[in-house]
Amino acid sequence: EVFRYAVRMGFVKASPMANVERVKVKTAKPRILRLNELRAILAHCPEAHRAFITDLALTGLRKSELFRMRWSWVDFDEKRLLIKEAKTGYQELPLSPRVAEALRALGHGVDELVFPGHYRDKAGKERTDENSKTLSNKRVAIGAALEAAKVDATGVAFHTFRRSLITLLDSLQGVSWGVVRALARHTDTSADMTT
Repeated sequence: EVFRYAVRMGFVKASPMANVERVKVKTAKPRILRLNELRAILAHCPEAHRAFITDLALTGLRKSELFRMRWSWVDFDEKRLLIKEAKTGYQELPLSPRVAEALRALGHGVDELVFPGHYRDKAGKERTDENSKTLSNKRVAIGAALEAAKVDATGVAFHTFRRSLITLLDSLQGVSWGVVRALARHTDTSADMTT
């Protein structure tokens, strides 16, 4: 753009970029798991990874939130998750019966991490629990769940599950934009529902 502008304005005779071949960049659409794929993943997920995959698929938590989640955030009596965020304090999410059941099966301590592993602290620094499974093991868990469900793993990452849940909720008849936005915890009304 700058060189074309310079030629148009007469600042230069020709653009030095004129002979450079343009590279076409193929931008892949973000992967969205369909409802039947999510159901298959949850139905066929290996038992060892069930709680993690269930939370990942049905809460819409971001990866950082999942790895920072402590048992003190889980309120089984009030059926809610209290997600601690640096700027806004706690935000509340409903705790579905399926997620509650998966979490109860894990057993828990008072203020321990629910899914020990790598996570980032408030300053953005990588932290690891000493007795924990690693982040790569959580990626293995996702791969194992996809393989067991016979779902194509192409383009599937942690954020795929959040994006898929938000997209699914947004497509449901009778679910308002405000409800979806609240569950996604988007503070900006211009936030794209597929992020």
